[in-house]
Amino acid sequence: MKTPALLLLSCLSFSLWASPAPLLEAEARHAVQALAGRLQEEMHAALNTGGAQAAIASCNAQALPLTEQISREQGLIIRRTALRVRNPANNPDPWETRVLESFVARQQVGQPLKGMSFSELVEENGQRYFRMLQAIPTQNQCLECHGSELAPEIEAKLNQLYPNDRARGFSAGDLRGAFSIRRLL
Repeated sequence: MKTPALLLLSCLSFSLWASPAPLLEAEARHAVQALAGRLQEEMHAALNTGGAQAAIASCNAQALPLTEQISREQGLIIRRTALRVRNPANNPDPWETRVLESFVARQQVGQPLKGMSFSELVEENGQRYFRMLQAIPTQNQCLECHGSELAPEIEAKLNQLYPNDRARGFSAGDLRGAFSIRRLL
């Protein structure tokens, strides 16, 4: 006969096995914080040393390598995506598109973007994955490079580095994009 403590441990083990989502969500949120923190550090350092043009160049050169590094460190596949991307390498897949569109719909009915996320267990190509998207709201400081009215030198730098840029014309509070996390189960 199992003791109450052993029975409880047995139930907890079963529930964790049956639904790993809470643990996976915590792991994904930690990874998002790590990536967001590193990207912000890089962006602020570039802004402080060379202004917005330097920040654009730094983002162009550093964002993808930093994302890959954090992915390796965290043991997850992490990326940034959006409905309107600056870098075509960040185009959303069908699952991400569906979730991003749901974020827009949720915001339109009054839900705040800050902290908005969605996760689920999915099957893709015969494999099970945990997937999560964490919304990135457009902040006031983002508008210098993502807003409607860009300084000529900013526009020129963006045109040079991102000829297919669609990540302009945002207002503060708009859905800028999302962090996307995927983990093979």
